[in-house]
Amino acid sequence: MAKKWLRVAETLQTLLSQNLISRNLWEHHRVADLFPDKTYKNKTQV
Repeated sequence: MAKKWLRVAETLQTLLSQNLISRNLWEHHRVADLFPDKTYKNKTQV
């Protein structure tokens, strides 16, 4: 399971480095993955 998430994170990081996704989108999903039981309206709501 951990390897799957590592692969996902590496893919997102690659996309981020290629500027295909915004940093805000990356931050939002990263925070949401840490707290999947909460709803985030934006990346600053922790």
